[in-house]
Amino acid sequence: MHPVMRRLVRDHGAMQAVLDAVEREVAVVEAGGPLDSDLVVLALRYLRDFPEWHHHPLEEALFARAIGRDPGCEDAFAEVWAEHDRFPAASQRLLDWFEDGPDAPAMTAAAALDELGRYAADQRRHIRRENDEVFLVLLSILTDEDWAVDLTASADGAFQPLFDRIQAAGAGAGR
Repeated sequence: MHPVMRRLVRDHGAMQAVLDAVEREVAVVEAGGPLDSDLVVLALRYLRDFPEWHHHPLEEALFARAIGRDPGCEDAFAEVWAEHDRFPAASQRLLDWFEDGPDAPAMTAAAALDELGRYAADQRRHIRRENDEVFLVLLSILTDEDWAVDLTASADGAFQPLFDRIQAAGAGAGR
């Protein structure tokens, strides 16, 4: 597998691990347990910032290169691109609520929890679509020259402490 594709797949794995933590929190609350709001806030910050600053720019550059090679493949990227545009606002809306807590006027706690569950499911569907469909289009169209991307400027290190905290908090999910 090309190193750029390996990085994209690794990024998706990291995002799925964060979504696991979010979904565990939703399940804990639905079972009557306490919400770890600090964990949810960390997860939402990660899911807002990591893709936007690190992952999506790389994907979108590859999408553009693929469209340059085969304009007909643009339809394969349309929904994914639209989700890239929508997800930051969805992340921020939830982040605002979970940072402000019950004093947040936009929705009730039950509505926020429901929205958080739908948000996680939407993110998973997005990742699955990219893994199962979009990445296959990229692999079928892009040449070695198209995959030439400088990966040394990776933002992985900037997000590692946040990801570690999310993972550590999620490890105690059996509470």
